[in-house]
Amino acid sequence: MNTKTARRIALDSNIDVGRANGRPPLDRRLRVALVGILVARIAVNGGLRVVYPFLAVIAAGVGVSFHTIALLVAARSLAGLAAPLLARWTLPSRWNAMMLTALVLVAAGAVAILLAAEMAPTTRIVLLGAGFAATGVARPLFELPMQAWLTMRVPHTQRGRVIGLAELGWALSLAVTVPVAGLLIGIGGWRYAFVVVFACCAAGFVALRELCAPAVAQTVATAVPADVAAPDEDRQGRAASSGDRSSTSAVGICVATALTVMAGEMVLVTHGSWMSRTFGLSTEKIGAITVVIVVAELAGSGLVATFADRLDLRRTLLGALLASTIAAVLLGRADDVTTAVILLGIWFVAFEAAVVSLVALATTAGTGCRAEPRVFGWMMAAMAGGNAAGATIAPLLFVDDDIHTTGLVATALGLSAAAVVVLERRWRVR
Repeated sequence: MNTKTARRIALDSNIDVGRANGRPPLDRRLRVALVGILVARIAVNGGLRVVYPFLAVIAAGVGVSFHTIALLVAARSLAGLAAPLLARWTLPSRWNAMMLTALVLVAAGAVAILLAAEMAPTTRIVLLGAGFAATGVARPLFELPMQAWLTMRVPHTQRGRVIGLAELGWALSLAVTVPVAGLLIGIGGWRYAFVVVFACCAAGFVALRELCAPAVAQTVATAVPADVAAPDEDRQGRAASSGDRSSTSAVGICVATALTVMAGEMVLVTHGSWMSRTFGLSTEKIGAITVVIVVAELAGSGLVATFADRLDLRRTLLGALLASTIAAVLLGRADDVTTAVILLGIWFVAFEAAVVSLVALATTAGTGCRAEPRVFGWMMAAMAGGNAAGATIAPLLFVDDDIHTTGLVATALGLSAAAVVVLERRWRVR
């Protein structure tokens, strides 16, 4: 028996065991690569997320107003509009280089922001803008090749679980960066937030190069999409369920994504200042409350990873959107810290589940159930537009330290996204 035959028999046995248990197993190389992805995403996403709870502190430290720093966050989001252009450049031979370059950009952005406080006002704004823009571009630069590789590497029957696991990096980035940054800011000032980001980038670069890059290179070398390599009945089932998935479903996904992310950005931009000003919480306590948010986001990603492959993804998304709208509308009614934290936790569970479900659905929008990089490119552009709009509008609605209006607008946006999901019947994917 030659090596190729032995591997085929082993693969077939794994498939049979997975079917018996209802959940096909993930092979060891993929699990190791996911660890590298998670460590790298902690850095890439941490560079984005670490600023939200401490916007007021960072603004005061750098020497700009809260509205100015919020506009810079919006400009950072607009950098993600380059995603469709980057998608054209996302060839398999460039996947590793793109992800590693993203980590370098986040580190460079952190350094630029650190240097900005020492400069004259005009140069300060330029450096701040460059630093935020570099971090904004880094996200699609990393996630486009990551999602393209996962789509090629993972069969559709496992995709909800694997993407749910990969999206844990979003929540873990908050868990690692914000509590540590909150503690260090309380001791030595705002600069430590970006020192933490830089350190995470260094660790992420090494982890990605050692744990994930070899697996990506192997996939590129074989160049056999997972859905093509799947058993015949799986491929036939996917073809029947996908039918003529065309630009309509992709447009629907982009619209729902923009609305969902816009609602989320409004809450993200204002929740730290709201907690600080309304309940008198220090930066250390806000950092500690972040643990609740992290648990909530891990729960949201975990729910999708656990149940998405068993349930209808469209229903999962719809349920998450409706839950987030209920939490958002109640947020402004919280009159004590405990209630506020509970509502924020519920909102973050639902919001994270909605976003992860949208990402998983995007993998079904490409031809033959393969999510082409261009689909993810437009989806990330929709995310960028939603983030920018939310970050721009949120400070205008945050009047007298009251988050009630923000919650109402976020609710309206969430209901609009749910309406798109209801109308887009082609998302009924199992």
